[in-house]
Amino acid sequence: MTELKIRYSKSGLKKLLACLMAFALILTSLGLGSFTVNAANDGNPVGGELTPGELTPGELGPGEGRYFNVVPWQTEYHVGYAEEITLGINIDYFSGSYFDENLGEWVNDWNDDDWDVQWYQYVDGEHDVLLNGNSDGLLFEYMITATTPYEEYYAVVNLDNGKGKSESLTTERMKVSLDSWNSNVYFKNDVSFVTRGGSITLESPTVDSDIPLDDENLAVSYEWRIYNNEEGREEVVGTEKTLSLSRVYATPEYGQRREYTCNVKLKYGDQEVRDYSVTKCVEISTDGINIEQNSKYEQMIVGGKAVTLSATATVMTSRSISATWYKDGVFYAKVDGTGSKTSPLKAELAVTEPGTYELRVATSRSENGTTFKVYSAADAVDIDSDTIAGEIDADDPEVIGVYKFTPEYSGGVKFTASYIDNVPENCCWGDMFVALYNKNGETVCGNSTGLGCEMNEWFSDTLNTDETYYLLMRVGIPEMDPYAPEEVQNNHGSYSLSFAQDRVCDHYAAQGTLIDGFNNEMVHPEEEWFEGWKEDWMNNNTHIAGYKRATTSADGYTGNCVCNFCGQVLKKGSPIYYAKSLTLASTSLTYSGKAQKPAVTVKDSKGKVISASNYTVAYANNTNVGQATVTVTFKGNYSGKLTAKFSIVPKGTTVRALTAVSKGFNVTLNKNATQTTGYQIQYATASNFSGAKTVTISKNTTLTSSVRNLTGGKKYYVRVRTYRKVGSTNYYSAWSSAKYVTTKK
Repeated sequence: MTELKIRYSKSGLKKLLACLMAFALILTSLGLGSFTVNAANDGNPVGGELTPGELTPGELGPGEGRYFNVVPWQTEYHVGYAEEITLGINIDYFSGSYFDENLGEWVNDWNDDDWDVQWYQYVDGEHDVLLNGNSDGLLFEYMITATTPYEEYYAVVNLDNGKGKSESLTTERMKVSLDSWNSNVYFKNDVSFVTRGGSITLESPTVDSDIPLDDENLAVSYEWRIYNNEEGREEVVGTEKTLSLSRVYATPEYGQRREYTCNVKLKYGDQEVRDYSVTKCVEISTDGINIEQNSKYEQMIVGGKAVTLSATATVMTSRSISATWYKDGVFYAKVDGTGSKTSPLKAELAVTEPGTYELRVATSRSENGTTFKVYSAADAVDIDSDTIAGEIDADDPEVIGVYKFTPEYSGGVKFTASYIDNVPENCCWGDMFVALYNKNGETVCGNSTGLGCEMNEWFSDTLNTDETYYLLMRVGIPEMDPYAPEEVQNNHGSYSLSFAQDRVCDHYAAQGTLIDGFNNEMVHPEEEWFEGWKEDWMNNNTHIAGYKRATTSADGYTGNCVCNFCGQVLKKGSPIYYAKSLTLASTSLTYSGKAQKPAVTVKDSKGKVISASNYTVAYANNTNVGQATVTVTFKGNYSGKLTAKFSIVPKGTTVRALTAVSKGFNVTLNKNATQTTGYQIQYATASNFSGAKTVTISKNTTLTSSVRNLTGGKKYYVRVRTYRKVGSTNYYSAWSSAKYVTTKK
């Protein structure tokens, strides 16, 4: 007899079997010829010849003629940690029929079938864990969450035909293994600095994984390596989380870099997971020059206004340092003064032209530098579309664009910038920088993102419709590894920049919508009078909240512009940094008979000059020789006072006549009795007056003096200055130019 197989499914088992059996019984009762039934078994058609002569009464008994097979949908599952998966089984089943003697007719036997499917987790084959039981109906699917390295499951299917005969089949085990999850390994800071012979500890990489790091099945190991340039091989130098280098060798030349690679291996249970390799660079110098860049790396010049670049440098050894500014690689200016380990060297440079400026700091043995990039708004391209996009390749490693636009509405602006990494296997990394400047070259807002990331942010700063703004975007990639595949070197991804203006608040936009917040499309107001209404609304329906004046020791706050109706902050305030320093253009001036008023400069705690509109200046005792006082009294956004002192010194005089005598000389002075007490005469055998001796004349009417007991036939240099005594303090003029005389023997 040919066997007939029918695939069982949860949705249509009984309908399929009922139709098939009814069709077979009709053909049998009619005594028709042979027929073929094709049924799917896991996608493969099977069939057989059945003839009426083969199905005769009494040939098949109750429960006979059945086919029963259970097959898992899938026997191996490769999933990630805590991933939900669904196990399932297929049942191939055919139940025959039998002839009931009492009824005298054929009876099919599936109406009384009773199915039961139970799911188990395999443990040791004898005491497996019962996951669920199902005695009424069918459960062919079962959902689990994978949380251990290896898990095995199976299903037991029981069939009772209700005629005293039952069958039970167990499926083969379904294996679930964890072999994929998202993990990242990275350094917090990838560059360290050390002097020759110094010590340093390289920070351990941070592991970020979908699997909790406290999972007892997860093991993390580290292996630090360094590439040996001389022998052309890698050396293992540590296996701990951090690498402590007690002594780092360095040649006298500055700029030696050593790269330490940390291979981080993740193992889950008995399962090996891929390695992650990250690099830690160490810069080595014999002198250890450290430069702190005080101003922004990138700045923009607008309208010819000067941009001030500034940095502070120190050295880790006892040597002194000097500094020089370069523009586009060519000498530009020398920095006045020198610095040391305890006295930082401050370098400032005001520039009005775009270019790449570099500050080079040097000792007798080494040199270090830091760069500043200055861009001109004259290079800006008008934005006439919502999106700017481009490609970056090996021939264009850094793309810099300056774009300008005038806001159509007062309010915020939204920038959406992205850098798409098309490089195979993520072997190249870059960065993106976006900043918005006003007409004065001041930063309004800015943000930076990493490679493959996206910046999508509404900036709350209020933009004015009568001003032009400049958008600076830089997309950069590092120098490529020369050994990287050619397709890597020639493909560095693409970038895009989109922008749209923001509505201010619902009340503000009540008479005209500024932007569709769902798709960021620009929407023009329908009413022509909206601009005038907008200005009137801002003047009459907002208030300033949180305003506070700054003092000479505490910061203030400009306050937020707040909507009177909804309370939304239309423009966020900013700190008013406290007034910290008062400096004078000169701290020593020469008596002139008139009031002396050296210019003042007031700076806040961030080093920014405070506008003169925020204070008044008063001078005291600033005419005659002595000490004068400057008092700055704050107003506007500031309160309190700052004071400074400066000196007024008398005018000087000169040597009128110088006559040689035996082992000495006579000197006659030009008289200066105005604001003076007397004179000082200084003489020495060296032109630089080292080892000089001084003679004091205590009356301003005494104009002659004789100096004796000197060496005969010796040249002596002579100079003079005035002084005035105020209280207990003497104030001296500058020395006159020197004259010389040769004594007689």
